[in-house]
Amino acid sequence: MRNFDLPYSKKKIFFLLFHFTLGTYALYPMFIVAVLARSNRMDLLGNPNVDFIYAILLLLLSVHFTKDFWVEMGRRFKHDVFLNLKTILITLPLMLVTSIALNYAITTLTGLDGSQNQNELIKIFGDYPLLLVFQALIFAPIIEELMYRGLLFGMLQKRSQVFAIVFSSFFFGMAHVYPSLFDGKFMDLLFLPTYFMLGFWLNRAYIKTKSLYTPVILHFINNAIGVFAIYLSSIL
Repeated sequence: MRNFDLPYSKKKIFFLLFHFTLGTYALYPMFIVAVLARSNRMDLLGNPNVDFIYAILLLLLSVHFTKDFWVEMGRRFKHDVFLNLKTILITLPLMLVTSIALNYAITTLTGLDGSQNQNELIKIFGDYPLLLVFQALIFAPIIEELMYRGLLFGMLQKRSQVFAIVFSSFFFGMAHVYPSLFDGKFMDLLFLPTYFMLGFWLNRAYIKTKSLYTPVILHFINNAIGVFAIYLSSIL
């Protein structure tokens, strides 16, 4: 596998695109709704336990579909552990400072108290903390890095690396704000630059090390800090 090329045929890449887009956000949830409706258990729709089980199954399926890719990424990480650790140590403070500065500027200028995504995470923590911990620390770092760095950036970088960075970072950002648009909260788009820049730094780490494990670790640490901040705010 050369640099960021995916070790899959066009048919497999098309399947992965379907799995991470229409499958994840439409087909699979519709299947769950159909099963609950047929079982006369629509009362379970939106139940945190059902969401938790769905997230686990989706994670296992996604890793299974791309297991050879993860093996290759692990080999690259071990090949130059020092480079990966150095990249993490340099990139992490840049990520955090950028996010803090952008969030502060946006909330100060608009009077908003935070993005809908952040507020939703706080709500989930209050209702079902285990679900938040799993989604933020395990599910998101693996699934989102696989989708936006491994798959999307991996495909687009053949055309232009700059284009791949901008495009994948943009869609990474949109994935974190688009749910609020359905609720009519269009002001949430103002937080798009924060998530865009997070995607930018994660892309940069992937380019530097050529191992997806590096942005996964960075994503994990970033989210862990966020979860810890939510925990502190709940007890203070």
